[in-house]
Amino acid sequence: MNRPINQIILALFAALLAFLFSGCSIKNDFPQKERFRLTAASKQAEAQAPETGESLWVKSLDISPEFETSSFSYRIGKNRFSSDFYHVYMIPPARMVTEQIKEDLYASRFFSPPSQNAMDEIQYHLRGKIIDLYADFQDDQDPKAMVTIRLFLEHNEKEGFKPVITQTYRAVIPMTESAPEAFVKGLSQGLTQILNQFFQDMTDAGIQAEKDSIK
Repeated sequence: MNRPINQIILALFAALLAFLFSGCSIKNDFPQKERFRLTAASKQAEAQAPETGESLWVKSLDISPEFETSSFSYRIGKNRFSSDFYHVYMIPPARMVTEQIKEDLYASRFFSPPSQNAMDEIQYHLRGKIIDLYADFQDDQDPKAMVTIRLFLEHNEKEGFKPVITQTYRAVIPMTESAPEAFVKGLSQGLTQILNQFFQDMTDAGIQAEKDSIK
């Protein structure tokens, strides 16, 4: 009496084996995450002038909690934001922005990275916080990349480190389209704009690049 049942089981098993070894596979219809990297290239960054200028220590930037996620953040209303799960930063945004700022400052003739053997000879400290890092889609016809960073530059004097620049920088970059690639391009342009203004503020504060210093 069990023979028909056994035959059915064998037939199903054979069909399963045939499916597995036929080269067929279940297609993954879920979209894959795309990872993006921000860049910065201020006017003062000079690849031919590494390891010049005063010793600068850069502390990892803080970031507003609502933007510390690796997913892109979009503002869609006055108090409404959404996250883009499928388009993300390659590394956490605070770390990425910090690294871009460090690379740009160290590529200029203003600053050089501190030596591990001479940390007590550091001349400048830089710290800060990322306030805004999002795409503004409140107006579908006018998307914008928003970057706001507060920076604190301190100089090592006899009495200790004293503030030189305490400034909040805000960049609003129009996007050519509402696409992740345009958003990343806008953020990179915004970061570059902020760095250019920061260098201008340093010049206004009397900080000179090494090539301009009197030896």
